Amino acid sequence: MDWFKHLTCSHEDPDISDAWDEFGDAAIVVFWTTLEIYGREFSHTVDGKLIISVKYFERKLRRKWRKIEKILDFFNERSRIIYELSDNKLTITIPKFIEVASNWTKRKQKQPTEAPTEVTQEAPTAKDIEEDIEEERYIHTRIFDHWNNCHIVVHNKLTTKDRTAISAALKDRHEQEIINAISNYAKILKSPDYFFSYKWTLIDFLKRGLRKFANEADPFNNFKTDRNKAAPISEGNDDPKPMRTIEDLERSGLI
Repeated sequence: MDWFKHLTCSHEDPDISDAWDEFGDAAIVVFWTTLEIYGREFSHTVDGKLIISVKYFERKLRRKWRKIEKILDFFNERSRIIYELSDNKLTITIPKFIEVASNWTKRKQKQPTEAPTEVTQEAPTAKDIEEDIEEERYIHTRIFDHWNNCHIVVHNKLTTKDRTAISAALKDRHEQEIINAISNYAKILKSPDYFFSYKWTLIDFLKRGLRKFANEADPFNNFKTDRNKAAPISEGNDDPKPMRTIEDLERSGLI
């Protein structure tokens, strides 16, 4: 799509005005840049849905996801920009977008194709690099603090090895997905309804357990105690959870 309508009174739109009051100029940047991305890739949409990577979206907006998410949530609640996040992919729908599309777009639309996830970008400035490093360290701290708050194996400080393991995990998963997996792991460890009782360190969890305790792996069904009645609790053991070695779980394919 070459263009879409932008009325001179758009800044007086109630939703845009409210977002501007709450989030400042960032709300305007996120709203209109999202519309521009959606319009540019309109021929790639399927049933009005555009799928792009989070990293692509961050680069286009020149902002990190945590700064974008709150603004998108605002417009999502107002039904102006509908989005879903899954596996570092954004699915974006903009209701009634065709009403502001160019006349040419209304007359002729290309067949849907896959939307690009990479674009040529200008070389990052020293400030951009510094902000990226600061943001990554901030994410490391949030994940590390969440791990310790779950009281699985509490670590005294965030080490270089911890940061390396977290960075590796972030290459494949969004921060919130990692936090959710840690929460799932902690709940399963502490509940008698699940048989998994092996405690990893944070590094070991990220390397060996993250995939198994992510939401899409359905860990609360996979680790239910009643799935493994063949492993009874030994006499005199007051622990209500069947104890299994990590080797047993690996052989059974559960980790």
